[in-house]
Amino acid sequence: MTNDFDEKKEHLGCGNVLVLLLIIVFTVAIRFPALFEPWGGDQGVYGYIASGMLDGKVPYRDMYTSTGYGVFFTYTLFFKLFGDNMMALHLGDLLSFLSTVILVYFITRLLYGNECAAFAGIVASLFGSGQAFSSMYDMKGAWGTYWQLAQRETFMTPLIAAAIFISIFADRKKKLSLFFLVGILLGLAVVFKLTAIGMVLILALYLIYVEIFRNDGAGMKYCVYKISTMALGFIVIQLPFLNYFWMHDSLDAMYKAVFVHTSIYAKLSRGNIMANAFQGNTYILLENLTLWLFSFLSMIYLMAQERKRENYLVIAWTVGTLLMIWGQGKFFGYHYILIIAPFSVLTGFGIKQFLKVMSSWKASFLSAGKNVAQMCLWIFLLGNLIIFLENNYDYYRWHALYLSGEISKKKYYKVFNEYPLHMYSFRSDYDVVTYLRTYAEPEDSLRTINGGGDTIINYLSGLKSPTRFTSTWYLFNKHLYFDPLTTQLRQEFIEGVKKEKPDYILLIYFSLDELQEEYGTGKFNDMLQLITFIQKEYMLEKSFRDSRTLYKRI
Repeated sequence: MTNDFDEKKEHLGCGNVLVLLLIIVFTVAIRFPALFEPWGGDQGVYGYIASGMLDGKVPYRDMYTSTGYGVFFTYTLFFKLFGDNMMALHLGDLLSFLSTVILVYFITRLLYGNECAAFAGIVASLFGSGQAFSSMYDMKGAWGTYWQLAQRETFMTPLIAAAIFISIFADRKKKLSLFFLVGILLGLAVVFKLTAIGMVLILALYLIYVEIFRNDGAGMKYCVYKISTMALGFIVIQLPFLNYFWMHDSLDAMYKAVFVHTSIYAKLSRGNIMANAFQGNTYILLENLTLWLFSFLSMIYLMAQERKRENYLVIAWTVGTLLMIWGQGKFFGYHYILIIAPFSVLTGFGIKQFLKVMSSWKASFLSAGKNVAQMCLWIFLLGNLIIFLENNYDYYRWHALYLSGEISKKKYYKVFNEYPLHMYSFRSDYDVVTYLRTYAEPEDSLRTINGGGDTIINYLSGLKSPTRFTSTWYLFNKHLYFDPLTTQLRQEFIEGVKKEKPDYILLIYFSLDELQEEYGTGKFNDMLQLITFIQKEYMLEKSFRDSRTLYKRI
């Protein structure tokens, strides 16, 4: 129920600008503490590679990992803009997240009006902040870092959201050539992670459905033109990257890493795809319950009551991102970032639908004591907010203590630890860095074995790494051990270590004795060669917490 005054307010531009500015300020405020956090395991690898690119090194050829290359170029850009330091990536993460929130606001405003846009922007900012995403396995020690900050999904989300916005705009304005830009945006998302190809297929299927089947074949010409134009944009944006790797003699190495090695790793990480869809995700469901409930209620309502093509596009976007996440077999932390944008758009619409029987949200709140439906709505929203605040209270308290000077950096870093469930532990890596800065020579070299994101040690200490491998845990993982490509890479790594004889070797998760016990049989022959080499050439220097053992060359 609206009146003439409310309808006029919908068209006042200054009020909309103020609302958007307030949402932006709120987003910056809620994300501000993350600027001071250290890197997690993944950021350690990506940041090390990006820093190497600034020195002329080439991913995969000189610095090996199976991750899609888009994130390396993005990190390099942030280093150029903000300096080669840890905060630079968090500034980039903040800019990317702000872009997502702003795009959510404008998509929702374009589709459902100003009030829905305000709700959508607020929930995207709040529930997309992700501080408690790392509460997987009931652990919140690492907060954002590894699980959420500056991940590939962080940069894919605004690209996909921008593609959706331009699709809607192009349809409304009959500027079908803009689908070339849609293809470019989705093509950029794919260079971060191959799963984004699923969003391309979803959008193509949507176009086929609405242009051909919904229009009884009348839109065949438009469908072919849109999909062809989008495909052209998708292909064109790949060419600069392919040319870069070809010019630097790294195209074959990139192909094996991204297309072959990634699929091998995926078999290990995916697990049972049905079980993973329903297990281990309680903390995400609780913290983001508002998004889940209103999104699914909104989709049901739109399918039943408002079957417009643009609503079908939002639903396709939502389903596409869910499938991208589910296809990885993981539904936690940074994977979940992908769904924040479409869920927020649907939630903005859904909340307005619940409120529309009242003249305003204020009237809804005041009438909650008499109206059961409105009472349930406000109990649900405020209850979810309380859960969010409870989950993240320690996060903000710890940062307040650090930024106010009440605790030292060393004590602040103590909390960034995910051991023993993961081998990533920044607090321990920082202990190693502190030790090496004191006792190692500037020209010394360091190689980690069985590491995940420990190149952060090389990055912060300045010690060079004698091999191109940025992570090595998958080389020694027993489930992957006898895979031909893994075997080839492991042998290259071991031969490189033996040849270069780094000044320091850091064992992660296992001490040398534990490593020998774990791989003490003849079937792990190449691993036994590495253990024998370390025993002969190195002596124990120092043991650190979280199972890090440093050996120095004799």
